[in-house]
Order: sequence, then structure tokens, then C-alpha cells
Amino acid sequence: MAHGIGCREGGPYSLFVPFVIALGVFDIGLPELLVILIVALLVFGPKRLPQVARTIGRTIMDIRKMADDVKDTVREELQREEENKGEEKGSGG
Repeated sequence: MAHGIGCREGGPYSLFVPFVIALGVFDIGLPELLVILIVALLVFGPKRLPQVARTIGRTIMDIRKMADDVKDTVREELQREEENKGEEKGSGG
């Protein structure tokens, strides 16, 4: 997660961190992001919006972490399979 000045929980920019992450994950442009922010503000209100934004950000980060774990697992299994095929060819011939 992007940590820096003002990005810690409760900092002035902590509300926007999940939305900046969403820009890269979902390929959302700035105009679409502004519409989403306005709708979220109307639906959740200014008091609950920071909490909702943090929850969304954490969820997005968890999903990305799980996806990376799955990719790593598949990559490792494919490497093992290739190594096993190489050993079988070397000893079988």
C-alpha cells in the first residue's frame, strides 16, 4: 500500500489512496473516478466515506495479494513439472 506523508490512517490523503489504487487496477480515468467519488459521497455521507474508502482499499489490496499468490503457485508448479519432464528424458534415453 502507498505509505507516505499524509497517507497514514486518518491523514489528509488517506481517503484517496484506495481510489488511486483503483485507477491502476480497474483502468479508471479521472472523470470516472470523480463521478464515483460524488456518488459515494451522496450514498455514504461525509462521515462514513473515509471508513468505506479504507475498507475498499484493503479489499482491493487483499484481492491483489491473493492473485499474486495464485500466480506464484502456478508458476512454481509449472517449473516443477518442467524439471520432472527433464529428469525423465535424461534418465529414460
